[in-house]
Amino acid sequence: MTNRLPVPGAPAPDAALPPLTRGGPLDVLRFLAAAFFVLYHYEQHAPLAFAEIHPGLGRGYLGTDFFLILSGYVLGRTYGPRLAASGVTTAGFLIRRVARLWPPYAVVLAALAAMAAAAALTGRVANNPQGFDFAALPGHALLIQAWGLGVKQGWNTPTWTLSALVFCYALFPWLWRLLARARGPALLAVGVGAVAAADLVARAAGVTFYDFNQEMGVLRALPLFVLGVALAKYAPPPAALRASGVLWVAAALLVVGLQMIGRVDFLSILAIAATIAFAGVSAPRRPSALAALGGRLSFSLYLTHTLAGIVWFRALGAVVHLQALQGPIAWLVWASAFPAALAAAYVFHRLIETPLKGWSDRRFERVRAPQPEAAPA
Repeated sequence: MTNRLPVPGAPAPDAALPPLTRGGPLDVLRFLAAAFFVLYHYEQHAPLAFAEIHPGLGRGYLGTDFFLILSGYVLGRTYGPRLAASGVTTAGFLIRRVARLWPPYAVVLAALAAMAAAAALTGRVANNPQGFDFAALPGHALLIQAWGLGVKQGWNTPTWTLSALVFCYALFPWLWRLLARARGPALLAVGVGAVAAADLVARAAGVTFYDFNQEMGVLRALPLFVLGVALAKYAPPPAALRASGVLWVAAALLVVGLQMIGRVDFLSILAIAATIAFAGVSAPRRPSALAALGGRLSFSLYLTHTLAGIVWFRALGAVVHLQALQGPIAWLVWASAFPAALAAAYVFHRLIETPLKGWSDRRFERVRAPQPEAAPA
């Protein structure tokens, strides 16, 4: 497909936005999103439930919403401008995305399956045996556990978001072309309207939008993904672009402040979207090597923290009686799982994810895959 002349009334080209760069705010947000996942998935081992400390700390589901919006945004900023220029088909695009994401996912799933099989052979009982149902393993291996097909949840539970996103990826080329002529407020209306409509439909059915997770995760992921893609095409006004470094921090603080007020989920999503939009156009004067490393590690941390947590807390339980610990000592022992999870993610990134990414890039070199969007659950 050849490049076309600008269409009258079409939006400004995507090049009007500063390019995504390593070591900037989005890498910081990627890593924080992955760390947020770890925090809330390790809560079951914490000395005290987070909601008992403050109700705002119990709203971990907003981390999932953040991740899903960020995924649509990063994909749109990275792949969107290339679709028309390269003539990539919908099937070709999806194959490239799955080839980038599935191999490291499959390695972790295989490790969990091997661990569960070894436990069964040695007569050990898992802490959560229903979470390792071998009958559900094929559905997880195919990454269809969040498509509403009745696949029992478990295994690497947080990756239901990745399953839902694969469904969204299949629609991305069509969605990007649908938004091709929209700009400015129209883009924001499409993105915000998709989430608002999904929220209203869910309430009419007697549930909340945030009840759609795991088996029905695609119903929650798709509107948030649409919001992220719309933000990727939206160019903020020049004044907002100049102040983006301040605005993304202010929006992030607003997200935290809203949790102190009470449960205002829709406003929280709008603040999360603003955080991502302004961080995405905030080009750092001096890219941070530490932020860049965090961004690179985020996907591995997302994939491996469940496995790392099982191994680490079992090892701790063999040494000390975790339930008997009290006060600061209990919190320190619990917190030791975080550097362990980070170390496991680093090893996985260097020895597994990076070589597999190199294979994917060589195999599908016409369209280079972007860095995966970090994670939560």
